[in-house]
Amino acid sequence: MTKKLAKSLVAVLFLGLLLRLPSPAAAQNSVEINFGLGYSVVNVERWADDDPWDWNQMLYQGNGQVYFARLGSLQVGAEAGYEYYFWYTLRYSSGSYYYYRTYEPHATHFSAVARLKLGGKLFFDFGAGAYIFSGWTDFGAMGELGYMIKVSPKLSVPIKVRTTVILDNPILIPVSVSAGLLYHF
Repeated sequence: MTKKLAKSLVAVLFLGLLLRLPSPAAAQNSVEINFGLGYSVVNVERWADDDPWDWNQMLYQGNGQVYFARLGSLQVGAEAGYEYYFWYTLRYSSGSYYYYRTYEPHATHFSAVARLKLGGKLFFDFGAGAYIFSGWTDFGAMGELGYMIKVSPKLSVPIKVRTTVILDNPILIPVSVSAGLLYHF
């Protein structure tokens, strides 16, 4: 539990530092926080290197994005987040007794991201970065299609469908639907 808390604090500090970077106000475009649910596409047996006794591939995720620069029509920024991918339980025997151990793959990630407006209220985000698991780090890339609902001149609600490809063995592909809040500077 303390590792999860430490990783979450690192993610919050990372976003805080990005928000405090000295830059012209016009370059700082927006800050966004999203929470979502989904499904992790993964071969659980290969991931576990064993035959799981039980498992569930439900995905929970949350992230924050800061867009602080423009390259033409492309907004550029950074993302930090946390994903809980799935869980599985292995059953072991010791004589006439069974014991169980549950594993919960999850990661904190830091990515470079970009947003391309597609016209109207539609946009496409894409990015790549490091996914930090307990004991190892993988490279991953994501893409998400979003729809922006404007609440006020400075506040919007993004709704997104996201797919990430995490290059592990086996490959992990979390797919989620999320909603959040975006604050425009």
